[in-house]
Amino acid sequence: MQKKNWEIVGIRQEVIDGLPRIYLKSFSHDENDYLNEWMAYALRYAKENNDSGEIGILLDVQEWSNYDIVIGTRNKVSFNTQKMKMCLKTQKNRYILIHNHPNNKIFSDRDIFNFCKMEAVMGMIVVGNQGSIYAIIKKDNFDKFCLIEQYEKELTENRQVHDREFVLQKTLEKYQDVAGFEFAGGNENVKW
Repeated sequence: MQKKNWEIVGIRQEVIDGLPRIYLKSFSHDENDYLNEWMAYALRYAKENNDSGEIGILLDVQEWSNYDIVIGTRNKVSFNTQKMKMCLKTQKNRYILIHNHPNNKIFSDRDIFNFCKMEAVMGMIVVGNQGSIYAIIKKDNFDKFCLIEQYEKELTENRQVHDREFVLQKTLEKYQDVAGFEFAGGNENVKW
């Protein structure tokens, strides 16, 4: 039976324990280990504090002990707290946003829009409640207008495809060099 987009998939402990690992070349081995711990923590926190609904973590990659957690709704998390707004006005590419997706899907359109809009965010990681991981990291030559333009172009060219997630994944895979970002994801270990 196929899950509807809004249906929450409960987080199981074996998913947390067996979460695929992420290895991003922008970070050291120790920093990658730390990111992996935070991804597992995001699922554990959502399970224990939000009935497996969405939560978000804003993680400072310059001061790794500096973070903020926001509890969202069944299918949305908003980074509109006063602390987050202040953090997101700081220097470029300082934070990574980690959040879970109860439906186990790739980034939403809103995620991509926020990734492009927030100068202080260098990366975004989505951890699905069933263990999928998707990561997108800005490179020095990141072009937010190019990414949005290419996604809109792909949506137009693939009107007959009623699966926006498929079109988004295709766009992220196809245009990462052109738009200046790194993307990887799925249910396996994520490496760049």
